[in-house]
Amino acid sequence: MRNFGSKQNSFLFQDKNVQTDLLKDKRIAQLFKFTLNAQNSMGQRYVVSDKLNFYPFYLFSDFVVDPSLKEMLLTLNRTKKCHEFVIQYVLQGEIYTAVTGYIHFFGKKILHSVLKTYFPLLGREVYLDFTSNIIMNVSSYQKLFGFEVLNELTKKDILEFEYFTQFFFTSYQEKMMLCFAKEMTRELKRVHKGLTNC
Repeated sequence: MRNFGSKQNSFLFQDKNVQTDLLKDKRIAQLFKFTLNAQNSMGQRYVVSDKLNFYPFYLFSDFVVDPSLKEMLLTLNRTKKCHEFVIQYVLQGEIYTAVTGYIHFFGKKILHSVLKTYFPLLGREVYLDFTSNIIMNVSSYQKLFGFEVLNELTKKDILEFEYFTQFFFTSYQEKMMLCFAKEMTRELKRVHKGLTNC
């Protein structure tokens, strides 16, 4: 297990006067910057910490086979694409769940999506965060990012939503689907059934 940087630059923060929430935000910003430059870490386990907690993680890019995706994870091109990425991945297989909610960062609530799956190295469920290029266990991620889960969708949920929306919409926003697909599908099914019984 490794901490970031030298002892002076380490994520193990020494200043006891900094508020914990601000410290977490600074750690997240440093984490994001670190994952842009960390190449070929070969599955190395890292730790980010605030005054009270340690949050172990792996680089998502270390476990990606596709060279173009790996390259994207190591650049700023990965920002503002979390919803699109999560939908694409969930539709590729049954092992992923799309999780959408709010993260807290420098006093703002930001709508964000990650993948949830079982990770053999940790022997538990983790979040795969495309934007941050990290793999972190669910409880640590929720604590560090203040992640408030709004919705979880499986491949079946997304396909069912897409099937029923085709009767009523020519297009929809990814964010709308990730947040409200189950509720909208339930209502669209009801309306569709009513229309087909006329």
